[in-house]
Amino acid sequence: MSIATKICLILVILAGGFGIFQGAVSIPPKISKLKDEKAASDMRVGTAENAKKAIEKDRDSFKTEAENQRVEVETQKTLVKAEQDKIAPLQKAAELAVAEAEKAVLDLAREKKMAEDATKGGSEQVKKLAADLKAAESKLAAVEGAKKKLEEELILAKSQAPPSTGSGTLPEGLSGKITAVDPKWDFVVLSIGAKSGVLNGGEMSVSRAGKLIGRVKITKVEPAISIGSMIKAWKKGEVMEGDVVSVVKY
Repeated sequence: MSIATKICLILVILAGGFGIFQGAVSIPPKISKLKDEKAASDMRVGTAENAKKAIEKDRDSFKTEAENQRVEVETQKTLVKAEQDKIAPLQKAAELAVAEAEKAVLDLAREKKMAEDATKGGSEQVKKLAADLKAAESKLAAVEGAKKKLEEELILAKSQAPPSTGSGTLPEGLSGKITAVDPKWDFVVLSIGAKSGVLNGGEMSVSRAGKLIGRVKITKVEPAISIGSMIKAWKKGEVMEGDVVSVVKY
């Protein structure tokens, strides 16, 4: 092998070695760049997965809330229907009592006329008709008493019925006083009831000397009194016996 050939071979080897060295030097930065790109990609994937999980959680929460609201609405419908079923017989009985009272009035008028016509027919007949008249009047009084009792029961049943919208609508101008207070359980007794127009679920303002103390929600209604619980969000002071309750629109 000639010297020139050896020199060429050495140059080729050196050139190859330089190429390998240059390639080896450039590989680590590329690997580092690829690692950085992979880490960024993994971070984006993680962020996307977290967003997906959050969306799925919100979706499940919304489904649960919607189902709870549906169940609550169905429960309220069932309660309202049950109360309406309770009220219907009372209303029918009241209508029958009114019909009986009207019939008794007609019978009384007819018997009075017969008594007047019979006064000319002898004292015995007059006495008999007078006794019949008294019996008819007693019957009428009994029917009127039964009618009044049924009407009171009907008013009480309507006042106890749960409202379909969540709160009872109390008549404007309705007012009364607090007659008893239980500070431990935060409930009060009011001096007004179903006869005054109080309804189960209604809300009234509580005041003292013109200053708002809070609001009370009616939870039970009797003919002459009612019971309620103080609404915590509205409570501005301690409630006392003698405080005024009234319907105030906000």
